[in-house]
Amino acid sequence: MTRLAISGSSGEELKAIRHKYAKRGLAMSRRRRWVLVEIALAATMIASMSVPTRGFGSPAFQGSDCSPYKLPKGATFDQTAASKTDNTIQIFYRTPDGNQGTLVVPFDAIPATCVDPSVQAVVVSAQKADKEVQASMCKFVGDVLTGRVQLPPEKAKYFDRKFAEEWYRKTCLGIK
Repeated sequence: MTRLAISGSSGEELKAIRHKYAKRGLAMSRRRRWVLVEIALAATMIASMSVPTRGFGSPAFQGSDCSPYKLPKGATFDQTAASKTDNTIQIFYRTPDGNQGTLVVPFDAIPATCVDPSVQAVVVSAQKADKEVQASMCKFVGDVLTGRVQLPPEKAKYFDRKFAEEWYRKTCLGIK
């Protein structure tokens, strides 16, 4: 349709038509770019909010608030016990007047949210120790599965290779 209008037009009319359609094309491409940029940003935001961690389907940032957990004033902790499966860190403490108590903090507590520095130190220590133990278990089971390490004959008869492979895939590689 444009060619028909252009073929019978004078030079001035031709320039005006080109200018009119050139502006439209430029405006359309700019609008399209902005729409594409907005769609890409929205998709990125949605994806970043739902990025799974090792456990599929869980939010990217998972953990408990540690701020409500504080030792009584002047208390010192004697022992700690951590259980990742029960999601607890137990802090056994003593107060200056001789009383004893237990403070139970969630294992998945985010250390940066801890208000009490001694509770924060215990949480960091327990989580770090758990990671180190898991890493060493993964290394050992991986070495046994690949044949780099041989189990003693009296232990080898109790080794369940199928279970070890499943555990290694799930725990160490994050594959279900």
